[in-house]
Amino acid sequence: MNWDLLRLIGKHIESNGLECYLVGGAVRDELQSVEPKDYDFVCNDSEKLIGILEENYPDTLHVKRFKKYGTFQFKLLGEDVEFVNPRKEAYMTWSYKPKCTPGTIKDDIMRRDFTINTLAFKVFDRPYNGGDIVDMTGRGKPDLDAKRLDCVGDPLKTFYEDPSRLIRLCIYAAKGFDPTTKTAAAARSLAKEIKRVPPDAIKQMMDKGIRYNGFIRWMYNLGILQEIMPEFTDLDTYEQPQKHHLHNVWEHTLAVIDNCGADIVLRWAALFHDIGKARTWDERGNYHGHEFESEKIAQRIVLRMRFSNEEMREILHLVRNHMKPTLTAIHNTVTKRSIGRFFRKHEKYLGRLARLTKADIRGSGVHVAGDLQKIDDFFNKVFELRSTIGVFENRQLKFRLDYSGKDIMKAMNIKPSPLVGEIKEIIEKKVCNGELENSWSAIDDFIGSYKK
Repeated sequence: MNWDLLRLIGKHIESNGLECYLVGGAVRDELQSVEPKDYDFVCNDSEKLIGILEENYPDTLHVKRFKKYGTFQFKLLGEDVEFVNPRKEAYMTWSYKPKCTPGTIKDDIMRRDFTINTLAFKVFDRPYNGGDIVDMTGRGKPDLDAKRLDCVGDPLKTFYEDPSRLIRLCIYAAKGFDPTTKTAAAARSLAKEIKRVPPDAIKQMMDKGIRYNGFIRWMYNLGILQEIMPEFTDLDTYEQPQKHHLHNVWEHTLAVIDNCGADIVLRWAALFHDIGKARTWDERGNYHGHEFESEKIAQRIVLRMRFSNEEMREILHLVRNHMKPTLTAIHNTVTKRSIGRFFRKHEKYLGRLARLTKADIRGSGVHVAGDLQKIDDFFNKVFELRSTIGVFENRQLKFRLDYSGKDIMKAMNIKPSPLVGEIKEIIEKKVCNGELENSWSAIDDFIGSYKK
């Protein structure tokens, strides 16, 4: 916690007849010994306080004002700071967004979703201690200490008024907070209300949640994911051949996500990679061609949820091709030509495709060590080929052939023309396919035979 920041602001509070509290995540993080990422304050007259700060720090304070929301954002002592005036909320039955009106400090704190978010520090100019915590519900600190997730008010009312809180519940649950029985039951019964939240808002919230192991499991267990993406309904009923997988399709999917690290794009691809198995299952328990069906279903979902074009291209490529490394490296003989073909087709996605393949193997629970070794050996050869012929620059491959256009013209005794580029492209493909060494002498010999 940046206590200097609080004391600096506190210098201008009491002397100007103001009341101010640090609220939200910064307080919760401090009490969990986590360094806050940003600082949110509620002040009974934020406009006045911001004016005072601007007078005292004219060269360093650059305030962004959002008058519609009564919000002020700026950097101070290297921290991201936001001030708001206290407000109370009223929800209309047709919208998940509240109508805000001026309120008291208590109104602002008590409007929050979960008790762990109602804790506050009163801001003043003196040293702080543990007794300075303000807990207006009387339940916030005990719930935080017990890692318990409970709504400030009636859970049914809380989730019905703002269904986006259903996703927030799953984020906190994935972080280790245990929803009370009443809170979880209310969320499950109102899961269908999530459809009132726009798809792009859901996507933004899920981006925050999917980075945590357990988030998707909570979304599924409470029935929220199935309302957003009905394509996942009953995926946990599909078993898989034990020689390849220890888990059913859904449990395998969760295990793959958990093995993808913090890469959000990779975790989305892991979520979708086997979704097509529900459509390709046969009576022998096989799922031939599931990767192509998975791509079709994933495309519908990412379009519906308004993923960016770049995210969509990469996720769909990973889903469609997640079996390719396994089929190439484990079930077939690896040759220079197969390495070259693989490289040319997946050059923009090699890193993520390698990580997804290894997460898929770990998530299977079968032949893990041996298959991982084969995949590592295969990708080492692919990356070695990449380092031999080029580097990635702005996601485009720049070839570094050891033979220039001038060399081609001299060897072929031709003038500058499109033919030079055509010959160079032929050479690049042969180098990529492992058919030709990227050295001046080898390419010169090839040019000699090419002339004949």
